[in-house]
Amino acid sequence: METTCYVVLAIGWLLLAPLANAAPGSAAMRSRLGDILINADASNAMLALVFSLAAALFYVLLYRSGIVPRWIAVWGLIAIPAYGAAELVPMYEAMEPNSTVPVMLDFPMLLQELVLAVWMIARGFRPVTAHADG
Repeated sequence: METTCYVVLAIGWLLLAPLANAAPGSAAMRSRLGDILINADASNAMLALVFSLAAALFYVLLYRSGIVPRWIAVWGLIAIPAYGAAELVPMYEAMEPNSTVPVMLDFPMLLQELVLAVWMIARGFRPVTAHADG
């Protein structure tokens, strides 16, 4: 899902300049298209929502399958709303996109994905088994 959104967005950006030049009376259109290219808040918010939905589905599946310890999957589920807020709040100009607060809200997801990557590289895709001490 996320890749499809990125591809569609990139194709749209690539088509903006030729469409603006081909249109009759294109000065106003070029100005509007330039505004769209410069202000990418809406596309960032859309991509954040798509990522959040895909991540939620992924972490629910990880939780249910037992491929990773449940605490890693729960950590991912808890980090998703903070990530979404970090991407959506700057769109409403409540804070700057690269200020401290959005970066701190992104940090739990970043750290969780790094831990998940290290876990998957070190352990692989084997289900977690409970060890009996007796």
